[in-house]
Amino acid sequence: MTSHPTSSVPVPRWLHATVFLSAALAYVATLTWDYYWDGITFALQIEKFAKADADVALLFHQNHLLYNALGYLAYSAMKAMGLGVRALYLLQSANALIGAAAVLIFLRMAVRATGNSYVALVCTAFLAFSAAWWKISTDANAYIATILLILVVANNLLSEKPSWFVAGLALAAAMLIHELASLFYPAALAAIFSSKTIDRKARFAASMSALAGAVTMSGYYLCARLLHGLTNPVDVLEWAVSNPSLKSASSNPAHAILLFPKINIDAILGHNFALVRSQSNWIEITIALAAMVVGVIFAITAARKADLGRAARTLREFAPEMTEARKQIGLMVIVWIGTYALFLLFWGPLIYFRAFYAPAISLVLALALGNYHAVTRTKPSGAAALAVAAFALFNLAFYIGPNLRPNANTRVASARNAGKVWNEGTVVYFGDRTESDTMFEYFNPSTNWHKLPRVSPTDLESKIAGTYNQGGNVWLNSGAISLVPADWLAKHSSGETLEVDEPNRPWRYVKVVPKE
Repeated sequence: MTSHPTSSVPVPRWLHATVFLSAALAYVATLTWDYYWDGITFALQIEKFAKADADVALLFHQNHLLYNALGYLAYSAMKAMGLGVRALYLLQSANALIGAAAVLIFLRMAVRATGNSYVALVCTAFLAFSAAWWKISTDANAYIATILLILVVANNLLSEKPSWFVAGLALAAAMLIHELASLFYPAALAAIFSSKTIDRKARFAASMSALAGAVTMSGYYLCARLLHGLTNPVDVLEWAVSNPSLKSASSNPAHAILLFPKINIDAILGHNFALVRSQSNWIEITIALAAMVVGVIFAITAARKADLGRAARTLREFAPEMTEARKQIGLMVIVWIGTYALFLLFWGPLIYFRAFYAPAISLVLALALGNYHAVTRTKPSGAAALAVAAFALFNLAFYIGPNLRPNANTRVASARNAGKVWNEGTVVYFGDRTESDTMFEYFNPSTNWHKLPRVSPTDLESKIAGTYNQGGNVWLNSGAISLVPADWLAKHSSGETLEVDEPNRPWRYVKVVPKE
């Protein structure tokens, strides 16, 4: 066996601790209020099951099979200890620590790849404070836990002593947390077959694949059988790959191709200028000015220290000590980025998905910067660190910071404001249910939500009267409004409404009263 030439570079424990604690502190201090809707859905499902208001099947969604169940176990543990934290904030806090752990694993990979602690730290900071990564580490979602396990697989395969058992088990765990982890499988194979530390590559790959496949398929089969009564392998497979959200792949990726550069830049360098303009304060202005100052210092430092001619030469020349790392990691990241990018051309521009290959982009940067220092034999000037500092401050000022306010997300703000008029006696009837309904229900836990059956106006009037006789009040969501006759609504509407004023899908709730 041949080891990586850069693999012997030690990473001090104090550096491990510093990187983890710094990232964890940054993420915990910047927990977002701009929630992606599925995190609130997870939290609502966990709390409903905890109150025995939902079936256990709600904890096992086929696209992220074990995430809700693990969240429920953590939520139950908190309750057992007498801590009344809500599931949403628990999931957020857990993701902050998971994101920090993933950053630490990436640091180990970057040090091994470059043999340069400075380069590794700079590129680790680049990853940690890139827009999509920072955002998913402060939100409630299944993505960052999945990426952590993907990094465990990658780190193991790039190590001096790869283990098919560790890689297979971690890959299976990642796929059971979220199915998108399966797209890393081609990159894992690329890392195996380009490795200099694995002798029997085909046997290693087969063993890893068999273990990952067996664990994953067993998990899906067990859940399908126990929760849905499915025993036929074809039925289990159809359930596993089904998409309850009814989102479908685009048959024409042309629009996504045109947006591809912008979407990927936004995933690294985030911004919400409209939100900043509407509600920025002295804190964001100060951070933005600091970003500009650091950016100027970087430009001056780079102009004085950088040798553009030698830098261009390193695009063609490779330091001997970087060669083996470049071959294996280079092939892995090409396949890694290519697989996810191709998939996302057909599945939309969601910024959170871009975080799945953010570590690969950061590894490319690490290889390039490490090779520059190795070929030119130049000592770090600090320019790269200044660039990352300016970049992190920019993201904080224009993307992360503005989303720290409770009114950053229109639907979340509207849902929280509904508590001023909704109380424990409020009954909400819904027809079609959207993300807005999920948010309104979660942030108003004392309300009672019922699907509106196709009943006669007389029966509905009886239900409304019964609720008011018990001291409650009744509201209809937009879906329920569409199910009742317009003249009936005109007679029973109290004139009170709650609205979610969003351009893409405005949503409203109307209070109805018994007929006088």
